[in-house]
Amino acid sequence: MANTFTVTRDNIIIAALRKCAVVSQGDLPEPEQVVEAAQALEWLIKHLQASTELRWNIIQRTQAIPAGTKSLTLTGSSDIIDIFNCFIRNSSGQDSPVRLVDSNFFDQAFSDKSTEVATPTVAMTQFDRSALNVASVTLTFYPASPEVSTLYYRALVKQTNVGNGTDTQIFDELWTDVLIYGLASRLADEYALPIERCGYLDGKYQRLLEEAQRKSRPTKDTFFVYPV
Repeated sequence: MANTFTVTRDNIIIAALRKCAVVSQGDLPEPEQVVEAAQALEWLIKHLQASTELRWNIIQRTQAIPAGTKSLTLTGSSDIIDIFNCFIRNSSGQDSPVRLVDSNFFDQAFSDKSTEVATPTVAMTQFDRSALNVASVTLTFYPASPEVSTLYYRALVKQTNVGNGTDTQIFDELWTDVLIYGLASRLADEYALPIERCGYLDGKYQRLLEEAQRKSRPTKDTFFVYPV
């Protein structure tokens, strides 16, 4: 996933307060300012989550794979939007990449071709949408893991808050800008900013939001599919 970096909730808050010219470059906000901004940020995130797939929080996850496993449902997968960067680590500490494919590629011809040489494991990725949201994400492996191993992958997950102020997570850069300008726009009235500045912040937020939604839409519930 390109264009990501690690930030905290307080990084977003400080950036938004600087956009409002409430906090000078190099200075830190007062504790009460952080509390107020954190409440506004959580409201903003819940609003965005209700109106669109907020695609900004990327986390690394691991899961044990018992020997002989052919199908594995990812733990806590109801919050997953996308998965990528998968690999399997065996008991000897050796890593091998996993090719994520959809059902159209997971057929006998593809499986036969994938075993002609020492190629990566193939995993068909299925998003179960029996409910309003993703109920589960299941990987079907070919070939099955011959020994106990560990699956590593990155997940783009749904998020309704940003946790503690010092928790670091990997964020999508564009969506982080959406949060910064969206928060600044919502704090503008609180700090009685001039109408010109309020208009600029809101306009910037709306343009970033449209761009983020446009770029996100084609990859919703998708994953990297490698050529055979």
